[in-house]
Amino acid sequence: MSLLALVAPHVVTSARMSSAVPPPTVKRWTPVVDRLIGFLGHDDAAAISRADIVAWKDSLIEAGMKTVTVRDVYKAGTRPILQYAVDQGDLAENPAAGVKVRKAPQQRDKGFDGNEAETILSATKLKFSDKISVEMAAARRWSRGYVRIRVPGSTRSPR
Repeated sequence: MSLLALVAPHVVTSARMSSAVPPPTVKRWTPVVDRLIGFLGHDDAAAISRADIVAWKDSLIEAGMKTVTVRDVYKAGTRPILQYAVDQGDLAENPAAGVKVRKAPQQRDKGFDGNEAETILSATKLKFSDKISVEMAAARRWSRGYVRIRVPGSTRSPR
C-alpha cells in the first residue's frame, strides 16, 4: 500500500472516523510523508520496518533538526498514518509505534549566572521612558520589589 494513499483516506473518510482528522493536520502530514518517501526511496508502506523509521529519525536529527520537531511533527505525523493502515487491515503492525525521540541534553543550567542576574536587576532600576504606558511603568515599579532571579548554586535571590 502506498504511503500517499494512506494520507488521502484521512481526508475522504474523516467524517466517518470516530475522531475526525482536521484538514490542517492532513496538510501538515503530507510533507512529512513526502520526506519519509524521499528518505526511503519508495512509498510502499508494507516494506517499511522499525529500523527504517529509526534510521529516518536519526537522519533528521543528524541533519540539525531539533528533537522536539522530530518528535512533535515527523514522528507524530507518521505514527497515526501507519496506525490507520493497521486499523484498516492493510499492515500487520505499525513500524513507528514505540520509536522514541529522546530529549536533547540541556545546554546549560536553568537560571542565570551572576553577570546575567546583575544586568537584569540593574535594568529594573533605570529611569522609565516617557513613551511607555502608565500600566507598564506601574508593572515595572512593582517588579523591582518582587523580582526573583534564580542563580544556580546560590541559596537566595540577588538584589
